Amino acid sequence: MNRETTHNIKNPSAIVARLHCRRQYLAARPLLRICVFALCFTVYSILGIGTAFAAANSNPAKAGDVIASIPAQSAAPEAQLKAALERWLKEKLASADHSGPRYEFALNDKRLSVPACAEFEVDPQNRIDGSTLTTTLAVSVRCSQSKWQRRILGRQIIDKTARQPKTQARPMVQVLTPIQIIAKGERLMPRQVQSKFALAYRTPQNSVSRLDDQPYYASRTLVPGRTLVASDLEVGRPVVVLTEALPARSLVTPASLVIEERAVNVPHDAIESLQGLGLLATNRLLHPGDILRKRDLTKAKLIKRGQRVAVESIGPHFRIASDLIALQDGYLGDQIPFQNVGSDRRVFATVTGAGTARSSAKR
Repeated sequence: MNRETTHNIKNPSAIVARLHCRRQYLAARPLLRICVFALCFTVYSILGIGTAFAAANSNPAKAGDVIASIPAQSAAPEAQLKAALERWLKEKLASADHSGPRYEFALNDKRLSVPACAEFEVDPQNRIDGSTLTTTLAVSVRCSQSKWQRRILGRQIIDKTARQPKTQARPMVQVLTPIQIIAKGERLMPRQVQSKFALAYRTPQNSVSRLDDQPYYASRTLVPGRTLVASDLEVGRPVVVLTEALPARSLVTPASLVIEERAVNVPHDAIESLQGLGLLATNRLLHPGDILRKRDLTKAKLIKRGQRVAVESIGPHFRIASDLIALQDGYLGDQIPFQNVGSDRRVFATVTGAGTARSSAKR
């Protein structure tokens, strides 16, 4: 048998085209089978749906019942639980002899998964008192059949339109405020302040409502409109103030001191009287206007060595005054030796003042 080739075939181009078409058909045959299967399945589905619709139209009442029963069965557990909660709340309020508030229970939570139950037991242990209901409730609910138990949250339904604003008079209190700037340490006069009423909840607890007869001074700079409080005022007291500069180790004389009333920056050891200051001396340099303090004073050197001192000798039946020479320096209360001017006799006497001493000799 001779094999056909391009040399012994009369029309070789037609043979090549026919072979090429056969190869394309063999390659596309699986795809055609898939398309035919999909077409058959589509036609079968369409015919099935049509049959179902025909059956539904032939018995419309029965089909409607079936369709209506499907969502009803799925929503039955939540509706049944809601009805049980509302019935429980109505009975609880009836036992308390009042209508009570309305509540909305959170039943839309997907995590709740309410099962189908013949009867839900609401608050089985009766822990909620109907006479003292709060705005929120946590009601215990359980189903004995499916061993299901949850706590359902309920929130009171408040009618916002029924609310009426309560207009109550806010309490007022009387306060004092400056009408001009009062510098720190300045005496506070009644003409510099005014009295007015302010809201009680905006007023400090230590506010000042009036000025007594005591001398008040400003403890800080006061500005107009500020409410005066107790810490803004200080009561003045008399203190000793220097009128001139006193070097260290100098005697304190009444001519260099004056009593003034101060209230600000007053030290705790401030001297308030001039008594006994003539026998003391300064231990540092003091400036005019300074408040005299106890720490600034020390014993004064009342007698210097070689000074002629009036020494008074006192006995049971005599009293003799003589001028003697001090042999050493003496402060108040010190007992130092003295020498007679015309002899070498020495006498011990106690310093009693500037240039004076006293001896209790016996004769």
